[in-house]
Amino acid sequence: SLLFEGLSGMRKNLPSAEFRGLVRWMRESPEKSRELDRLLLASRSYRQNIGIGRVIAGKLYGMTLVNSVTRLEEFAGCPYRHFLDYGLGLQEREEFVFTAADFGTIMHEALEYFTRSLGRDHREWAALSGPERDALADTALENVLGNHSGLLYSTARNTAMVSRLRKMLRQTVWALQEQLKPGEFRPESAETSFSGRMRDARYFLEGGAQMKLTGRIDRVDECVQDGRHYLKIIDYKTGETRLDLTRLYHGLQLQLPVYMQAVLEEEQKKYPRESVEPGAMFYYHIRDPFIENAEPGMEKAALLKELRPDGLLRSENAIVRLFDRDLVSGASLVIPVSLNKGGEPSRNSASAAGEDFRALLAYTDREVKRLGSRMMCGETAVSPYRMGDQTACGYCPYRPVCQFDERLGDRYRQIRKEEKCAVLEKMRKAGDQEENQR
Repeated sequence: SLLFEGLSGMRKNLPSAEFRGLVRWMRESPEKSRELDRLLLASRSYRQNIGIGRVIAGKLYGMTLVNSVTRLEEFAGCPYRHFLDYGLGLQEREEFVFTAADFGTIMHEALEYFTRSLGRDHREWAALSGPERDALADTALENVLGNHSGLLYSTARNTAMVSRLRKMLRQTVWALQEQLKPGEFRPESAETSFSGRMRDARYFLEGGAQMKLTGRIDRVDECVQDGRHYLKIIDYKTGETRLDLTRLYHGLQLQLPVYMQAVLEEEQKKYPRESVEPGAMFYYHIRDPFIENAEPGMEKAALLKELRPDGLLRSENAIVRLFDRDLVSGASLVIPVSLNKGGEPSRNSASAAGEDFRALLAYTDREVKRLGSRMMCGETAVSPYRMGDQTACGYCPYRPVCQFDERLGDRYRQIRKEEKCAVLEKMRKAGDQEENQR
């Protein structure tokens, strides 16, 4: 509209004659005049984006940053939101209702209990019978619900949620078991923290600051083949999170590679004379997909295909077979890979060669250091990203604070989605460039 075009022009000191006429007309009405004053104030907000400087950042955050990966991702999405969250400590008011986050927490805890119970009793997940698996899942859920009973049993709706949780957990452990059966990987640990025992090395940042990452890895699987230790990590998600290498490249999705690097470092300490390599890093989406048009007798196969994990695994044939020895051609039911006529992973498979996988992990390590250094430099710019229809402002609770408004001339930091091969090539080149500069 003419009004917002004019306000945007004011930021560039280019108000048009038409806009000046509109202002005079609005001034004739007290109501419109008040609205105009509000918009003029917002349009004049001077975004210098000069930040808070190293000294204040050091006082707010400390000279040793103790960061979660989520915090790094939030900073990459918009430094100003990070500043409001972690610098000023703003918080939304907590509401005591059962939310999707509570659902995810309970499922995580139940799966952790399930996996730890198997390890404690020296039982193989893949060898469980159906009744044994369901009974253990029910026991896990009942134990976890004991810590949440006040919240869950307070309403009839939440009682129904308990039934849904039980059904979902049974289906989840069934699918996870089926994904283990045709492969050589076996669960090694559940809910492993790398803030203490794992990854005790610190990141050294610009300006003398340090950073230590914290986090918990939902599950680590291992396969030892020909003297090599291959590792697979799984992060359970209740939302539709999918690994996007473009987002990873821009620091918006660092969780899986950071966790993988932490596990590799810890495993290498345990076996210093042996080869330790990444096998796969996956998200498993805890959900109950609707299956339609499945052929008679193929319903379970169709469901299993829908419940395949998402992420990235090694593309070498010998390693692919460690995940699915039965895969000869077509799409696997247990990993996000399809083989072409030549028996190689197709272009659309979620796979990468070993050298690309390592380049990705090395790039992530450098990106973590860059983001940490920018935090400690005091960067607080109102600079939200946009990638397709996704923006940093989508679920941000602080829009009334920053007053970011495209109609008033604010602009998103645009990120263009790229194909997997293009992103991996950029990561390789970034690594080569750093090597040449040493």
